Amino acid sequence: MPRVARTANDRTVTTRLALSLLFAAALGCATTPASPAAAHAQDAFERQQWDAAAVASANASSDSSTPTQARQMAELQLALSLGHLGFRTSSLTLVTAIATDRKHAARLDALPALASLAQQLPDVADVATPLYGYSQEQLEDAVDDLPPDAGMHLRWLLGAQAYHLGKYEEAIARLDKVTGAEAAKAQILVALSHTRNRKSVPTAAALAKAIEIARASPDDPEARRLVDLATLLNARLFYSAAVSRVEDRRISVSVAKLARASRDWHAVDPQGEFGSEAGWERAWVYLAIGAHEAAIRDLERALSDPDAYLPEAEQLLANVRWSAGDLQGAARGFQHVLASYQSTRDALLALTRELVRGGDRGARALALVVGANERPDDLPPDSRRVLRHALRDRQLVQTLAYTRAIAAEQTKLRAMPPPLRGSAAQKIAERALQQTLGNVTNRIAEMVRVRVQRELADLDEILAATPR
Repeated sequence: MPRVARTANDRTVTTRLALSLLFAAALGCATTPASPAAAHAQDAFERQQWDAAAVASANASSDSSTPTQARQMAELQLALSLGHLGFRTSSLTLVTAIATDRKHAARLDALPALASLAQQLPDVADVATPLYGYSQEQLEDAVDDLPPDAGMHLRWLLGAQAYHLGKYEEAIARLDKVTGAEAAKAQILVALSHTRNRKSVPTAAALAKAIEIARASPDDPEARRLVDLATLLNARLFYSAAVSRVEDRRISVSVAKLARASRDWHAVDPQGEFGSEAGWERAWVYLAIGAHEAAIRDLERALSDPDAYLPEAEQLLANVRWSAGDLQGAARGFQHVLASYQSTRDALLALTRELVRGGDRGARALALVVGANERPDDLPPDSRRVLRHALRDRQLVQTLAYTRAIAAEQTKLRAMPPPLRGSAAQKIAERALQQTLGNVTNRIAEMVRVRVQRELADLDEILAATPR
Protein backbone atom coordinates (compact mmCIF):
# COMPACT_ATOMS: atom_id res chain seq x y z
CA MET A 1 0.00 0.00 0.00
CA PRO A 2 1.35 3.47 -0.79
CA ARG A 3 2.26 5.61 2.16
CA VAL A 4 -0.59 7.60 3.65
CA ALA A 5 -0.10 11.35 3.71
CA ARG A 6 0.48 12.93 7.09
CA THR A 7 -1.53 16.08 6.55
CA ALA A 8 -4.16 17.14 4.06
CA ASN A 9 -1.76 19.52 2.31
CA ASP A 10 1.16 17.10 2.06
CA ARG A 11 2.77 16.80 -1.35
CA THR A 12 2.08 13.06 -1.01
CA VAL A 13 -1.64 13.66 -1.39
CA THR A 14 -1.12 15.86 -4.43
CA THR A 15 1.15 13.34 -6.12
CA ARG A 16 -1.16 10.41 -5.40
CA LEU A 17 -4.14 12.30 -6.79
CA ALA A 18 -2.27 13.17 -9.97
CA LEU A 19 -1.39 9.49 -10.49
CA SER A 20 -4.92 8.43 -9.64
CA LEU A 21 -6.35 10.83 -12.21
CA LEU A 22 -4.09 9.45 -14.94
CA PHE A 23 -4.97 5.91 -13.90
CA ALA A 24 -8.68 6.74 -13.91
CA ALA A 25 -8.42 8.12 -17.43
CA ALA A 26 -6.54 5.02 -18.57
CA LEU A 27 -9.21 2.75 -17.11
CA GLY A 28 -12.06 4.71 -18.69
CA CYS A 29 -11.55 4.28 -22.44
CA ALA A 30 -8.56 4.61 -24.72
CA THR A 31 -10.45 7.13 -26.86
CA THR A 32 -11.75 9.13 -23.87
CA PRO A 33 -8.93 11.02 -22.17
CA ALA A 34 -9.46 13.17 -19.09
CA SER A 35 -11.40 16.30 -19.99
CA PRO A 36 -9.99 19.84 -20.21
CA ALA A 37 -11.99 20.63 -17.07
CA ALA A 38 -10.27 17.83 -15.13
CA ALA A 39 -6.85 18.86 -16.48
CA HIS A 40 -7.44 22.47 -15.43
CA ALA A 41 -8.51 21.37 -11.94
CA GLN A 42 -5.49 19.10 -11.59
CA ASP A 43 -3.12 21.86 -12.70
CA ALA A 44 -4.51 24.36 -10.15
CA PHE A 45 -4.42 21.71 -7.43
CA GLU A 46 -0.78 20.80 -8.12
CA ARG A 47 0.14 24.49 -8.07
CA GLN A 48 -1.61 24.72 -4.67
CA GLN A 49 -3.76 27.60 -5.88
CA TRP A 50 -6.49 26.51 -3.55
CA ASP A 51 -9.29 28.91 -4.45
CA ALA A 52 -8.79 28.29 -8.17
CA ALA A 53 -8.43 24.55 -7.51
CA ALA A 54 -11.71 24.47 -5.57
CA VAL A 55 -13.58 26.27 -8.36
CA ALA A 56 -12.05 24.15 -11.15
CA SER A 57 -12.54 20.89 -9.22
CA ALA A 58 -16.20 21.67 -8.59
CA ASN A 59 -16.67 22.34 -12.29
CA ALA A 60 -14.83 19.15 -13.27
CA SER A 61 -16.84 17.05 -10.83
CA SER A 62 -20.07 18.01 -12.61
CA ASP A 63 -18.68 18.08 -16.16
CA SER A 64 -20.42 15.45 -18.28
CA SER A 65 -17.43 15.22 -20.64
CA THR A 66 -15.13 14.12 -17.77
CA PRO A 67 -14.84 10.34 -17.16
CA THR A 68 -16.57 9.13 -14.01
CA GLN A 69 -13.40 8.23 -12.12
CA ALA A 70 -11.80 11.56 -12.96
CA ARG A 71 -14.95 13.36 -11.76
CA GLN A 72 -14.75 11.46 -8.50
CA MET A 73 -11.09 12.35 -8.03
CA ALA A 74 -12.08 15.98 -8.65
CA GLU A 75 -14.60 15.68 -5.80
CA LEU A 76 -11.73 14.84 -3.44
CA GLN A 77 -9.62 17.66 -4.86
CA LEU A 78 -12.50 20.02 -4.10
CA ALA A 79 -12.73 18.76 -0.52
CA LEU A 80 -8.98 19.09 0.04
CA SER A 81 -8.86 22.55 -1.52
CA LEU A 82 -11.64 23.75 0.77
CA GLY A 83 -9.70 22.36 3.71
CA HIS A 84 -6.64 24.34 2.70
CA LEU A 85 -8.78 27.47 2.53
CA GLY A 86 -9.79 26.91 6.17
CA PHE A 87 -13.20 25.35 5.52
CA ARG A 88 -12.46 22.20 7.47
CA THR A 89 -16.03 21.25 8.31
CA SER A 90 -17.22 21.49 4.72
CA SER A 91 -14.10 19.55 3.73
CA LEU A 92 -14.97 16.84 6.27
CA THR A 93 -18.55 16.58 4.99
CA LEU A 94 -17.38 16.07 1.41
CA VAL A 95 -14.57 13.67 2.36
CA THR A 96 -17.00 11.66 4.51
CA ALA A 97 -19.35 11.23 1.53
CA ILE A 98 -16.40 9.84 -0.46
CA ALA A 99 -15.12 7.61 2.35
CA THR A 100 -18.52 6.02 2.95
CA ASP A 101 -19.09 5.22 -0.75
CA ARG A 102 -17.32 1.89 -1.27
CA LYS A 103 -17.47 2.28 -5.06
CA HIS A 104 -15.93 5.75 -5.09
CA ALA A 105 -12.65 5.95 -7.03
CA ALA A 106 -11.11 8.25 -4.41
CA ARG A 107 -12.16 6.27 -1.34
CA LEU A 108 -8.68 5.08 -0.38
CA ASP A 109 -7.24 8.53 -1.05
CA ALA A 110 -9.85 9.96 1.33
CA LEU A 111 -8.33 8.06 4.28
CA PRO A 112 -5.27 10.32 4.73
CA ALA A 113 -7.53 13.35 4.40
CA LEU A 114 -9.73 12.02 7.22
CA ALA A 115 -6.66 11.28 9.33
CA SER A 116 -5.53 14.87 8.85
CA LEU A 117 -8.95 16.35 9.62
CA ALA A 118 -9.06 14.27 12.80
CA GLN A 119 -6.10 16.33 14.06
CA GLN A 120 -7.65 19.66 13.06
CA LEU A 121 -11.25 19.25 14.22
CA PRO A 122 -12.63 18.50 17.70
CA ASP A 123 -13.58 14.93 18.59
CA VAL A 124 -17.27 15.89 18.45
CA ALA A 125 -16.91 16.51 14.70
CA ASP A 126 -17.18 12.70 14.55
CA VAL A 127 -14.37 11.94 12.13
CA ALA A 128 -14.27 8.50 13.73
CA THR A 129 -17.49 7.33 12.04
CA PRO A 130 -16.22 7.44 8.43
CA LEU A 131 -12.78 6.22 9.59
CA TYR A 132 -14.42 3.20 11.16
CA GLY A 133 -15.55 2.01 7.73
CA TYR A 134 -11.99 1.20 6.60
CA SER A 135 -10.35 -2.17 7.19
CA GLN A 136 -8.11 -2.84 10.18
CA GLU A 137 -5.10 -3.12 7.88
CA GLN A 138 -5.84 0.19 6.16
CA LEU A 139 -6.28 1.96 9.50
CA GLU A 140 -3.09 0.50 10.95
CA ASP A 141 -1.19 1.68 7.88
CA ALA A 142 -2.70 5.14 8.37
CA VAL A 143 -1.64 5.18 12.03
CA ASP A 144 1.88 3.99 11.21
CA ASP A 145 2.38 6.69 8.59
CA LEU A 146 1.28 9.53 10.85
CA PRO A 147 3.54 11.39 13.29
CA PRO A 148 3.39 9.66 16.71
CA ASP A 149 1.00 12.13 18.39
CA ALA A 150 -1.37 12.16 15.41
CA GLY A 151 -1.27 8.36 15.21
CA MET A 152 -2.14 8.03 18.88
CA HIS A 153 -5.03 10.47 18.45
CA LEU A 154 -6.34 8.29 15.63
CA ARG A 155 -6.10 5.22 17.87
CA TRP A 156 -7.98 7.10 20.59
CA LEU A 157 -10.79 8.10 18.22
CA LEU A 158 -11.20 4.58 16.88
CA GLY A 159 -11.11 3.04 20.37
CA ALA A 160 -13.65 5.52 21.69
CA GLN A 161 -15.87 4.82 18.68
CA ALA A 162 -15.70 1.08 19.36
CA TYR A 163 -16.66 1.71 23.00
CA HIS A 164 -19.68 3.83 22.05
CA LEU A 165 -20.76 1.12 19.59
CA GLY A 166 -20.68 -1.43 22.42
CA LYS A 167 -17.70 -3.33 20.97
CA TYR A 168 -15.86 -3.46 24.26
CA GLU A 169 -13.18 -6.05 23.45
CA GLU A 170 -12.22 -4.10 20.34
CA ALA A 171 -12.22 -0.87 22.34
CA ILE A 172 -9.87 -2.39 24.90
CA ALA A 173 -7.53 -3.68 22.19
CA ARG A 174 -7.35 -0.28 20.48
CA LEU A 175 -7.19 1.91 23.58
CA ASP A 176 -4.53 -0.18 25.28
CA LYS A 177 -2.18 0.87 22.48
CA VAL A 178 -2.69 4.59 23.10
CA THR A 179 0.31 6.33 24.60
CA GLY A 180 1.21 9.97 25.15
CA ALA A 181 -1.19 12.81 25.89
CA GLU A 182 -4.37 10.74 25.55
CA ALA A 183 -3.21 7.62 27.38
CA ALA A 184 -4.90 8.44 30.70
CA LYS A 185 -8.37 9.02 29.25
CA ALA A 186 -7.87 5.95 27.04
CA GLN A 187 -7.28 3.85 30.17
CA ILE A 188 -10.44 5.23 31.77
CA LEU A 189 -12.40 4.00 28.75
CA VAL A 190 -10.57 0.66 29.02
CA ALA A 191 -11.76 0.47 32.63
CA LEU A 192 -15.34 1.29 31.65
CA SER A 193 -15.18 -1.36 28.92
CA HIS A 194 -14.10 -3.95 31.50
CA THR A 195 -16.93 -2.76 33.74
CA ARG A 196 -19.40 -3.38 30.92
CA ASN A 197 -17.96 -6.88 30.66
CA ARG A 198 -18.37 -7.31 34.46
CA LYS A 199 -14.64 -7.75 35.09
CA SER A 200 -13.67 -5.89 38.25
CA VAL A 201 -9.99 -6.87 38.48
CA PRO A 202 -8.94 -5.50 35.06
CA THR A 203 -11.19 -2.49 35.73
CA ALA A 204 -9.20 -1.65 38.85
CA ALA A 205 -5.92 -2.22 37.00
CA ALA A 206 -6.89 0.15 34.18
CA LEU A 207 -7.99 2.84 36.64
CA ALA A 208 -4.72 2.52 38.54
CA LYS A 209 -2.83 2.89 35.27
CA ALA A 210 -4.87 5.97 34.34
CA ILE A 211 -4.08 7.57 37.70
CA GLU A 212 -0.38 6.79 37.37
CA ILE A 213 -0.21 8.28 33.87
CA ALA A 214 -2.17 11.42 34.75
CA ARG A 215 -0.17 12.07 37.92
CA ALA A 216 2.94 12.35 35.79
CA SER A 217 1.61 15.76 34.65
CA PRO A 218 0.71 17.48 37.95
CA ASP A 219 0.65 20.97 36.42
CA ASP A 220 -1.90 20.04 33.75
CA PRO A 221 -5.51 20.83 34.83
CA GLU A 222 -6.91 18.16 32.52
CA ALA A 223 -4.54 15.57 33.99
CA ARG A 224 -5.66 16.51 37.53
CA ARG A 225 -9.28 16.20 36.40
CA LEU A 226 -8.61 12.71 35.04
CA VAL A 227 -6.91 11.70 38.31
CA ASP A 228 -10.07 12.74 40.18
CA LEU A 229 -12.36 10.96 37.72
CA ALA A 230 -10.40 7.70 37.86
CA THR A 231 -10.19 7.92 41.65
CA LEU A 232 -13.95 8.49 41.94
CA LEU A 233 -14.64 5.50 39.66
CA ASN A 234 -12.26 3.40 41.75
CA ALA A 235 -14.08 4.37 44.95
CA ARG A 236 -17.39 3.28 43.43
CA LEU A 237 -15.83 0.04 42.26
CA PHE A 238 -14.49 -0.87 45.72
CA TYR A 239 -17.71 0.17 47.45
CA SER A 240 -19.73 -2.07 45.11
CA ALA A 241 -17.34 -4.94 45.82
CA ALA A 242 -17.48 -4.31 49.58
CA VAL A 243 -21.22 -4.69 50.03
CA SER A 244 -23.00 -7.83 48.86
CA ARG A 245 -26.09 -9.80 49.74
CA VAL A 246 -25.83 -13.30 51.19
CA GLU A 247 -28.41 -15.87 52.25
CA ASP A 248 -31.53 -14.89 54.22
CA ARG A 249 -31.37 -11.35 52.79
CA ARG A 250 -28.39 -10.54 54.99
CA ILE A 251 -25.68 -8.15 53.82
CA SER A 252 -21.98 -9.01 53.88
CA VAL A 253 -19.57 -6.08 54.25
CA SER A 254 -15.82 -6.13 53.57
CA VAL A 255 -14.23 -3.60 55.91
CA ALA A 256 -10.99 -3.56 53.90
CA LYS A 257 -12.78 -2.70 50.66
CA LEU A 258 -14.89 -0.09 52.41
CA ALA A 259 -11.72 1.50 53.75
CA ARG A 260 -10.25 1.57 50.25
CA ALA A 261 -13.41 3.16 48.86
CA SER A 262 -13.39 5.76 51.62
CA ARG A 263 -9.73 6.56 51.02
CA ASP A 264 -10.37 7.08 47.30
CA TRP A 265 -13.43 9.27 47.90
CA HIS A 266 -11.40 11.42 50.29
CA ALA A 267 -8.60 11.68 47.69
CA VAL A 268 -10.84 13.47 45.19
CA ASP A 269 -10.19 17.22 45.16
CA PRO A 270 -13.15 18.77 47.02
CA GLN A 271 -12.84 21.93 44.90
CA GLY A 272 -12.68 20.03 41.62
CA GLU A 273 -15.35 18.95 39.15
CA PHE A 274 -16.11 15.73 41.05
CA GLY A 275 -15.69 17.04 44.59
CA SER A 276 -19.40 17.33 45.35
CA GLU A 277 -20.13 13.79 44.14
CA ALA A 278 -17.26 12.31 46.12
CA GLY A 279 -18.29 14.26 49.21
CA TRP A 280 -21.77 12.82 49.47
CA GLU A 281 -21.07 9.37 48.02
CA ARG A 282 -18.58 8.54 50.77
CA ALA A 283 -21.45 8.94 53.24
CA TRP A 284 -22.47 5.45 52.12
CA VAL A 285 -19.30 4.12 53.75
CA TYR A 286 -20.05 5.90 57.00
CA LEU A 287 -23.60 4.57 56.94
CA ALA A 288 -22.34 1.01 56.36
CA ILE A 289 -20.08 1.16 59.42
CA GLY A 290 -22.56 3.07 61.60
CA ALA A 291 -20.64 6.39 61.62
CA HIS A 292 -23.82 8.43 61.33
CA GLU A 293 -22.43 11.78 62.44
CA ALA A 294 -19.67 11.65 59.81
CA ALA A 295 -22.20 10.70 57.14
CA ILE A 296 -24.52 13.56 58.11
CA ARG A 297 -21.61 16.01 58.12
CA ASP A 298 -20.52 15.04 54.58
CA LEU A 299 -24.06 15.11 53.25
CA GLU A 300 -24.90 18.47 54.76
CA ARG A 301 -21.68 19.92 53.37
CA ALA A 302 -22.53 18.67 49.87
CA LEU A 303 -26.08 20.01 50.13
CA SER A 304 -25.01 23.44 51.39
CA ASP A 305 -24.53 24.61 47.80
CA PRO A 306 -27.87 26.20 46.81
CA ASP A 307 -27.29 25.33 43.14
CA ALA A 308 -26.53 21.67 43.81
CA TYR A 309 -28.94 19.12 42.38
CA LEU A 310 -28.56 16.09 44.66
CA PRO A 311 -31.95 14.45 45.33
CA GLU A 312 -30.29 11.11 46.06
CA ALA A 313 -28.07 12.76 48.66
CA GLU A 314 -31.11 14.36 50.30
CA GLN A 315 -32.83 10.98 50.43
CA LEU A 316 -29.69 9.38 51.85
CA LEU A 317 -29.46 12.07 54.54
CA ALA A 318 -32.99 11.21 55.69
CA ASN A 319 -32.08 7.50 55.70
CA VAL A 320 -28.97 8.17 57.78
CA ARG A 321 -31.02 10.12 60.31
CA TRP A 322 -33.49 7.24 60.46
CA SER A 323 -30.66 4.77 61.10
CA ALA A 324 -29.26 7.10 63.78
CA GLY A 325 -32.65 7.11 65.59
CA ASP A 326 -33.65 10.64 64.62
CA LEU A 327 -37.09 9.62 63.38
CA GLN A 328 -38.54 13.12 63.29
CA GLY A 329 -35.56 14.48 61.37
CA ALA A 330 -35.83 11.57 58.95
CA ALA A 331 -39.56 12.15 58.41
CA ARG A 332 -38.94 15.84 57.71
CA GLY A 333 -36.20 14.88 55.26
CA PHE A 334 -38.39 12.42 53.38
CA GLN A 335 -41.21 14.97 53.15
CA HIS A 336 -38.76 17.58 51.89
CA VAL A 337 -37.64 15.25 49.08
CA LEU A 338 -41.23 14.57 48.05
CA ALA A 339 -42.27 18.22 48.23
CA SER A 340 -39.16 19.62 46.55
CA TYR A 341 -38.77 17.23 43.65
CA GLN A 342 -42.31 16.41 42.53
CA SER A 343 -42.53 19.71 40.63
CA THR A 344 -39.08 19.03 39.12
CA ARG A 345 -40.29 15.61 38.03
CA ASP A 346 -43.40 17.09 36.39
CA ALA A 347 -41.29 19.70 34.58
CA LEU A 348 -38.94 17.01 33.30
CA LEU A 349 -41.86 14.92 32.05
CA ALA A 350 -43.25 17.89 30.10
CA LEU A 351 -39.81 18.66 28.71
CA THR A 352 -39.29 15.05 27.63
CA ARG A 353 -42.52 15.16 25.63
CA GLU A 354 -41.49 18.46 24.09
CA LEU A 355 -38.10 17.11 23.02
CA VAL A 356 -39.53 14.16 21.09
CA ARG A 357 -41.69 16.37 18.87
CA GLY A 358 -40.57 17.40 15.41
CA GLY A 359 -40.23 20.95 14.19
CA ASP A 360 -37.92 23.12 16.23
CA ARG A 361 -36.76 20.52 18.76
CA GLY A 362 -33.15 21.10 17.68
CA ALA A 363 -33.40 24.84 18.35
CA ARG A 364 -35.14 24.11 21.67
CA ALA A 365 -32.40 21.71 22.73
CA LEU A 366 -29.70 24.22 21.75
CA ALA A 367 -31.42 26.88 23.83
CA LEU A 368 -31.47 24.56 26.83
CA VAL A 369 -27.75 23.81 26.52
CA VAL A 370 -26.94 27.53 26.19
CA GLY A 371 -29.13 28.25 29.20
CA ALA A 372 -27.55 25.53 31.33
CA ASN A 373 -24.02 26.70 30.56
CA GLU A 374 -24.27 30.45 29.97
CA ARG A 375 -27.69 31.91 30.81
CA PRO A 376 -29.30 29.96 33.66
CA ASP A 377 -31.93 32.66 34.22
CA ASP A 378 -33.39 31.69 30.82
CA LEU A 379 -34.21 28.19 32.10
CA PRO A 380 -37.61 27.31 33.58
CA PRO A 381 -37.44 27.71 37.40
CA ASP A 382 -38.82 24.23 38.15
CA SER A 383 -36.14 22.51 36.08
CA ARG A 384 -33.23 24.98 36.35
CA ARG A 385 -31.13 23.02 38.85
CA VAL A 386 -31.60 19.65 37.18
CA LEU A 387 -30.85 21.04 33.70
CA ARG A 388 -27.68 22.73 34.94
CA HIS A 389 -26.74 19.38 36.43
CA ALA A 390 -27.57 17.35 33.33
CA LEU A 391 -26.54 19.59 30.43
CA ARG A 392 -23.09 20.84 31.40
CA ASP A 393 -20.99 17.79 30.56
CA ARG A 394 -17.96 18.20 28.35
CA GLN A 395 -19.43 16.46 25.31
CA LEU A 396 -22.40 18.81 25.15
CA VAL A 397 -20.28 21.90 25.79
CA GLN A 398 -17.84 20.91 23.04
CA THR A 399 -20.66 20.12 20.63
CA LEU A 400 -22.21 23.53 21.30
CA ALA A 401 -18.83 25.13 20.56
CA TYR A 402 -18.66 23.13 17.33
CA THR A 403 -22.01 24.51 16.13
CA ARG A 404 -20.56 28.00 16.61
CA ALA A 405 -17.43 27.05 14.70
CA ILE A 406 -19.62 25.86 11.82
CA ALA A 407 -21.56 29.13 11.90
CA ALA A 408 -18.27 31.05 11.79
CA GLU A 409 -17.20 28.97 8.79
CA GLN A 410 -20.47 29.83 7.05
CA THR A 411 -19.82 33.55 7.64
CA LYS A 412 -16.28 33.25 6.31
CA LEU A 413 -17.48 31.37 3.23
CA ARG A 414 -20.04 34.06 2.36
CA ALA A 415 -17.32 36.72 2.60
CA MET A 416 -14.85 34.98 0.26
CA PRO A 417 -13.72 37.02 -2.78
CA PRO A 418 -13.68 35.77 -6.38
CA PRO A 419 -13.04 33.29 -7.87
CA LEU A 420 -14.76 31.39 -5.04
CA ARG A 421 -17.62 33.86 -4.60
CA GLY A 422 -20.66 32.84 -6.63
CA SER A 423 -18.98 29.66 -7.88
CA ALA A 424 -20.30 26.11 -7.84
CA ALA A 425 -17.59 25.33 -5.27
CA GLN A 426 -19.03 27.94 -2.89
CA LYS A 427 -22.54 26.54 -3.32
CA ILE A 428 -21.34 22.98 -2.66
CA ALA A 429 -19.50 24.12 0.46
CA GLU A 430 -22.57 26.05 1.67
CA ARG A 431 -24.76 22.98 1.29
CA ALA A 432 -22.18 20.84 3.08
CA LEU A 433 -22.04 23.26 6.02
CA GLN A 434 -25.82 23.53 6.24
CA GLN A 435 -26.11 19.74 6.19
CA THR A 436 -23.50 19.32 8.91
CA LEU A 437 -25.00 22.05 11.10
CA GLY A 438 -28.37 20.33 10.84
CA ASN A 439 -26.84 16.96 11.71
CA VAL A 440 -24.95 18.36 14.70
CA THR A 441 -28.03 20.22 15.94
CA ASN A 442 -30.05 17.00 15.70
CA ARG A 443 -27.28 15.21 17.60
CA ILE A 444 -27.49 17.81 20.37
CA ALA A 445 -31.28 17.39 20.46
CA GLU A 446 -30.87 13.65 20.93
CA MET A 447 -28.19 14.05 23.61
CA VAL A 448 -30.42 16.48 25.50
CA ARG A 449 -33.43 14.17 25.17
CA VAL A 450 -31.46 11.19 26.49
CA ARG A 451 -30.06 13.16 29.42
CA VAL A 452 -33.43 14.63 30.39
CA GLN A 453 -35.09 11.23 30.12
CA ARG A 454 -32.36 9.67 32.28
CA GLU A 455 -32.80 12.35 34.94
CA LEU A 456 -36.55 11.74 34.87
CA ALA A 457 -36.09 7.98 35.31
CA ASP A 458 -33.62 8.50 38.17
CA LEU A 459 -35.95 10.95 39.90
CA ASP A 460 -38.92 8.61 39.49
CA GLU A 461 -36.87 5.87 41.18
CA ILE A 462 -35.86 8.18 44.05
CA LEU A 463 -39.40 9.41 44.63
CA ALA A 464 -40.80 5.86 44.51
CA ALA A 465 -38.26 4.76 47.17
CA THR A 466 -38.95 7.71 49.47
CA PRO A 467 -41.32 6.87 52.39
CA ARG A 468 -44.53 8.92 52.42
